[in-house]
Amino acid sequence: MDQGKFKRRLSLLDLSLLGIGSMVGSGWLFASQKAAGFAGGDAWMAWIFGAIAVLLIGLVYGELAAAIPRAGGFVRYPDYTHGSLVGFLIGFASMMAYSSVAGVEAEAVRGYMSSYIPGLEDAAQNVTAWGYLLQIALLVIFFLINYWSVNVFGKINTIVTLLKFIVPLLTIILLLVHFHPHNFAVGGASPGGVHGAMQALTAGGLVFAFLGFRQAVDFGAEARNPQRDIPRAIIIAVIGASAIYILLQISFIGAVPASHLTQGWGGVNFKSPFANLLETLGLGWAAVIIYADAILSPSGTGNIYLSGTARTLFAWAKNGYFYSVIGKVDARTGIPRGGLWMTLIL
Repeated sequence: MDQGKFKRRLSLLDLSLLGIGSMVGSGWLFASQKAAGFAGGDAWMAWIFGAIAVLLIGLVYGELAAAIPRAGGFVRYPDYTHGSLVGFLIGFASMMAYSSVAGVEAEAVRGYMSSYIPGLEDAAQNVTAWGYLLQIALLVIFFLINYWSVNVFGKINTIVTLLKFIVPLLTIILLLVHFHPHNFAVGGASPGGVHGAMQALTAGGLVFAFLGFRQAVDFGAEARNPQRDIPRAIIIAVIGASAIYILLQISFIGAVPASHLTQGWGGVNFKSPFANLLETLGLGWAAVIIYADAILSPSGTGNIYLSGTARTLFAWAKNGYFYSVIGKVDARTGIPRGGLWMTLIL
């Protein structure tokens, strides 16, 4: 593989939507119900706490990435600041964390598609051979989207992420039409209140919904204007995603019918929260759209993380702790193709 350089093709919009596309994946379909179980009517506060905490962390990395834009910056910077031991451990942990996401999202797509396509799961909901082939095919598609150029990847991601906005916004509008303010006074959450909001953020895992802000940092070497755009992209991504999550949370709490709140928020247990809620409200046609989005959203997130994983492996190799072929960039496309192949295998 001829050694090349990354091509600076990603605009502020591309970087921002990389972050939002990573954050708004399959999680939005379940997070609001989980948060309501912890905090009830105060669950919206969890998203504000999470946005503030992640934004403070993100701006530190934004400052670093603006000054020293590097592919896989989350792996490069600890090696610069803390030495080889920390650099190796952060690289290994990042490889394990990043490389699992694309596979998990492919599995999520298969899970939702099994509602429409028979044969992907058996009667006990175990994955069949056809289901595994579908998951592998999805990963190969993600790989091919990333293989040819960062410009193709960026534009496809921008289109997919914009489409992903439509369904949450439609859901918010429809649920606000059925809004009941008194739902915010219903108890039954455990532990409830601000304490419950903090538990939802940590024990409930809501904070992980914001970790996509890392993408602007990891694609820093491919930003057209990293000094200006990376910090801005982090701010836009975190604020944009948190606004969507807060509105989804408020609309979910306000739209749950009183008949489902007889045991309080701890008794609300929809299998597919937003889709089931819309069906309960007589909006079955909108539930069908949500099920379709449940296929699109994980696909977009999986595609981003497959690309991000390749940059992480590249960074680990550039630090000197992984195979040198992974630390090379294809001269023609400006893509770390060795890292992409390794990501596909992982």
